[in-house]
Amino acid sequence: MRFLPVVFLSAMLAGLCIAQPEGKDAKAKSMLEDVKAAISAREDFLKNGRPERPDYRSAPNDQVRQQMFEKYRSRFQDYRDQVWKKSLDVLDKSRKLYNKYPRTKQAERIIPEAVNILGLIGSDPQTAAEFEDFYTKLLKHNSVGKRFIETLLEYRVRRMGSIIQSETVTGEDKSAEVKEQVEKLIEDIDSVAGRFKGVETFPNTALTLAQEMMYYEPSLAEPLVEVCEKYGGEMVKEKLAGLKKKLDMLGSKLEMNLETLDGKEISLSDYRGDVVLVDFWATWCGPCVEKVPHLKDVYEKYSDKGFEILAISLDNSKEDLKNFIKEHEMEWPQHFDGKSWENEYVKKFNIRGIPTMWLVDKKGRLADMNASSRLEEKVKELMQ
Repeated sequence: MRFLPVVFLSAMLAGLCIAQPEGKDAKAKSMLEDVKAAISAREDFLKNGRPERPDYRSAPNDQVRQQMFEKYRSRFQDYRDQVWKKSLDVLDKSRKLYNKYPRTKQAERIIPEAVNILGLIGSDPQTAAEFEDFYTKLLKHNSVGKRFIETLLEYRVRRMGSIIQSETVTGEDKSAEVKEQVEKLIEDIDSVAGRFKGVETFPNTALTLAQEMMYYEPSLAEPLVEVCEKYGGEMVKEKLAGLKKKLDMLGSKLEMNLETLDGKEISLSDYRGDVVLVDFWATWCGPCVEKVPHLKDVYEKYSDKGFEILAISLDNSKEDLKNFIKEHEMEWPQHFDGKSWENEYVKKFNIRGIPTMWLVDKKGRLADMNASSRLEEKVKELMQ
């Protein structure tokens, strides 16, 4: 039995004023105002909250300069934390409005800012997972036009990057999660391509990721290359040519003839039957230097079991290189020609960054283009 009409009738008879339920449009407007306030707070903080970089030249000595740096670094981290918090506040309020009133003009208005922030949050795995559903809805929304799609797809790319860099997700679990995200990105691009004609800009996302995947897991780069070939314009396809050339190198024999620091001529073919690490590096490269202790550990464990390192230095100074090698007791062969990025093999193999480490198997075939990841494990596998 329903009594509500009787209640309203009694109230009317009593001459009372009954507040009517707020309309959908009014509620959506109220929620939109909340979103606008959150956006305004974020923008104001971005503009005025950033700590001022100190003038390190004014420091009387290194100790004071270091103290200034540490203080600034702490304040800047606090600033970044607040930006992140305010960004999530915008995103959360936007999601609530969109989920409740998806077909309103208010929901349409929050899309640009939501897209921009979604493109950034993929770098945090937990947060990215929380907003996966919102990302999917926006990707399918007709109002998310071409100019927003590339930004939105960054969510997926950053999410993959965060998984790759994660220290808590390892081994097969990491590979499985990355593969899942690659497959989802391909689905996303396919779904977008079905809505627009001439989607030549969208495959840039796939191309960028394919370049990264080539060093992480080449088998995952191949489907991304197919996406680029399927939808890419001339610029994408031009860039793709170099990537495909590198992918084609995997599994093929690698030929290199090098002169070591002491003037000895060596060839990669001299090491048939051994597993060889080819290391493009330099003493001025911080990440390269950080890996030296681990390289030494692996070399000491396996050099007498059929493992060798051939280093190609991009240093400009032979003396600096010699001194570094002596100081750090690096016993493996070093090639140096003083040409840095103009080195013959750096140019031939299109080396864009260092450290770049490749593993060559016992038959002289290029087996891995991302040897810095799980080096010892990979060496052991190839030596079996």
